[in-house]
Amino acid sequence: LRYSPVAPLILCALIALSQRAITAAPVPNGKQDTPVGRRRQVWSWVSDHSLTQTIQQLHEEPDLIDGIQLFCGCSFTETGVVLNETQANACRPLIQTAKETNTKVQLLISGKLPDSAGESVGPFVIDALKVSSDFGGLDGFSLDDETDCAPR
Repeated sequence: LRYSPVAPLILCALIALSQRAITAAPVPNGKQDTPVGRRRQVWSWVSDHSLTQTIQQLHEEPDLIDGIQLFCGCSFTETGVVLNETQANACRPLIQTAKETNTKVQLLISGKLPDSAGESVGPFVIDALKVSSDFGGLDGFSLDDETDCAPR
């Protein structure tokens, strides 16, 4: 297996730069937005197969989960990050509901992290920030690189 030292840097940069601190709203329910480590958080993976059910669950039990890791058509290319607009449009109601219920949202970026990211991380970060902005702000990103040479 080959370890890529740039992958953790990309992930840290994407998370740090995508924080929606400027658009943070008051806590509308009982959730406490505490620093990581002070209490355990419960997150749920969500794909386009469970959007409607997840929206309903967030309305009925807004304190059940702290965050969502969302598969929503975001993937790596050799030169950056792209977003499938059809899938993105299907996810918008869930992201809006998550914001209304103070549930954090991280978007999963699928695919193999290209070797070109090691040469220049800038285009990947810029594209990810555009994706976050397109959704009105996200709480971060997760990488879903499950190839045999993925950073572990």
